[in-house]
Amino acid sequence: NTVGGGRRDDAAAALDNMVASGQDLKSAIAALPAIMKTATASGANAKDLSDIVIKGVQNGYIKNTPEAISSAMDKSVAAGRAGQFELPDMAHWLGNQMSAGKLAGLSGDKGFDRILAMNQAAMMSAGSKDEAGNNVVNLLAKLNSADTAKDFKKQTGGDLSRYLIKSTKKGGDSVDAWVGLLRDEMGKNKDYQAAQKKLTNAKTPEEQRAASESVTNIAMGTSVGKYFQDRQALAALIPLLSDSTGVGKKVGDAIAGANGTVDFGYQTYGTTTAYLQDQAANTNDAAVTDAFNTLKSAIDGVIGSFTELAQSMPKTTATAAGIAGITCARTLLQAGHR
Repeated sequence: NTVGGGRRDDAAAALDNMVASGQDLKSAIAALPAIMKTATASGANAKDLSDIVIKGVQNGYIKNTPEAISSAMDKSVAAGRAGQFELPDMAHWLGNQMSAGKLAGLSGDKGFDRILAMNQAAMMSAGSKDEAGNNVVNLLAKLNSADTAKDFKKQTGGDLSRYLIKSTKKGGDSVDAWVGLLRDEMGKNKDYQAAQKKLTNAKTPEEQRAASESVTNIAMGTSVGKYFQDRQALAALIPLLSDSTGVGKKVGDAIAGANGTVDFGYQTYGTTTAYLQDQAANTNDAAVTDAFNTLKSAIDGVIGSFTELAQSMPKTTATAAGIAGITCARTLLQAGHR
């Protein structure tokens, strides 16, 4: 792969994954350079990155064009660098998150940006990256679910779908709608405000998680907990209500200025020994393939002759034919290398 770097086997796996998902071959080939360049620049697995592209296209977050795919890769890398939830983690979780987000009304560039930012915020209250990713999946699944709508009606007497649509018409999304509602409700709770202050003053990740746990416990005992009875979903929501560390703005700025992020990382990696070794290996693999293709007809002829001989004189020639055929094939291949 001379365009995006990486090994030929990795590129083949990513391409096969996209085609197997139903993407046409022409579009898959067009998307491959951006995927391989991102894998090379970030260290993420190319096949996993192709999963992001597949789910993004299928769920309406990413247009199926090389430019849109490159932009999505830029944003993903930039968001990961601005927070703690990095691209290999996204490659594992974004597929499920985008599927869940679609049911909550998220889509397009804005929806994709929203999920990227949610992952970084979720790290504030999670003990691990997998926990953060799972918490975001749960929250997205609950934003407009049947049980959440039922709880919303009990608490407010209103219709959740209409409430979320109203927020969308104002330029927001389902996450904005919930954050606005819950901020208003929790702003009246003194215990919650005190816990949020501790979260704001937390100096270490451990203190941050402990304070966030306290905030979540308090929220579970209020009307917020009646809307979101799933603790994992609530754990992803709490950091969005009061971004005391400024992660949201930092990630948002990184996403907004993400254009060229992958190219810069790729150019930097392109000067390393590992990159040069990959390129040399690819060149060697291509040369071996070309040599074999050149000699294929000769090899087939030799093997065919011995096969005919073995069929006509099986007892006398079977062993000799096998040995001679293998030896001759090896000789021809070696001659091709020279």
